[in-house]
Amino acid sequence: MATPVFLSIYGVGMLNENRKQFLLIFYVWVLACMATLIVIEKGDENLWMQSNRTDLLNSVFAGITKVGEWVPISILGIYLLARHRSKFFAAAIAFLISDLVMMSLKKWINAPRPLACFGNEFLCSPSVVEPLYHHSMPSGHTFTAFFVASIIGLNFNLKIHYQILCLLLAILVGLSRVYLACHFLEDVFAGSILGVIGGLLSVYLSHKFFENA
Repeated sequence: MATPVFLSIYGVGMLNENRKQFLLIFYVWVLACMATLIVIEKGDENLWMQSNRTDLLNSVFAGITKVGEWVPISILGIYLLARHRSKFFAAAIAFLISDLVMMSLKKWINAPRPLACFGNEFLCSPSVVEPLYHHSMPSGHTFTAFFVASIIGLNFNLKIHYQILCLLLAILVGLSRVYLACHFLEDVFAGSILGVIGGLLSVYLSHKFFENA
């Protein structure tokens, strides 16, 4: 089973069949994002989603976006601490490192969000969320969602349909950020890459330092 070349630095021994399967599914998302970003103009995705908003979708995506906040990752952390302590320490260190990188990139790039680029006369956020204007790249919610999905998908021997479900939920979090006019698709794409790299770092730390813990 093919594995993206840039992931091979973590060693063949750490990429078992379950992990290769998860990464291959993620690779499909990567290719789909890259193709979309090549085809469309920046911001077209936000304008298209705005034109198709409904009150029901506003509520649904406002709920989905919360999966990229602290409650899900806290629940996962409590579970790992109680049942898989070595994985908890590896995941906690990996999250702190990758989250620091993500926050640093936000401040360093300081990219304007869609609302700042288009202005309120062309694009507005639904009333269910607070309008945001700064630090767009990368998407923190998407980073967190993909990090959680990666920790689950890379550390537990899940069947393929559960792996797809984990990644699909993370993708929906990313799309919710576009729908709610909080991010461009490219911000979501960058956040997903960072999230999975963070998950892989957790696997590496677990294998290198906590395997016998």
